Amino acid sequence: KPIKSGKTPYIRYDRNDYSIPHTHVQKPITLVASDTVVRLLDGSNEIARHDRSYDAKRQLEDPTHLEQLAEHKRRSRELRGRNRAIAACPAARPFLENIALHGGHLGGTTARLLRLLDQYGPTALDAALVEAHERAAFSAHSVAHILEQRRRADGELPPIEAVLSNDPRVRDTIVTPHALGDYDVLAKDGGRSGD
Repeated sequence: KPIKSGKTPYIRYDRNDYSIPHTHVQKPITLVASDTVVRLLDGSNEIARHDRSYDAKRQLEDPTHLEQLAEHKRRSRELRGRNRAIAACPAARPFLENIALHGGHLGGTTARLLRLLDQYGPTALDAALVEAHERAAFSAHSVAHILEQRRRADGELPPIEAVLSNDPRVRDTIVTPHALGDYDVLAKDGGRSGD
């Protein structure tokens, strides 16, 4: 019979959920069931096959479907990170392109650049990316070194990295920094402004 999944990679049939590839979520497919097997087809191509269950509320999964979904989510996170770095720092695009051309690890480099972006801000990171590109020093370590040299030359304190939970809802939250000048005014007049 024709069937379509909801927002998750499962098809409900006979009070049980059967996994499908994430690429077929919310797309029309065909369910073919026998006494022993549940098959799911895209046209004439079989996309999933499960032993039929006569229990209720069971979730029958093909480990391959779960692995492919996990890989898809990992790549999506990397792309979001790359897009964020490129949006904040125009020099990130050519820098990352050179990382890819030289066989570097884009995921790890992007993750490190995002930490540097959070620590130093977009202006400083963009300038460091330009300098690293001019030196043909295509690694996040080189960019971090340039930022650290500039920080020391300017006599600034080292940035402090916040230690966050591994929960993606916490780690993937983007906080927009604001000017702290108002707090300096409060500190100078003993917190009396606004009384």
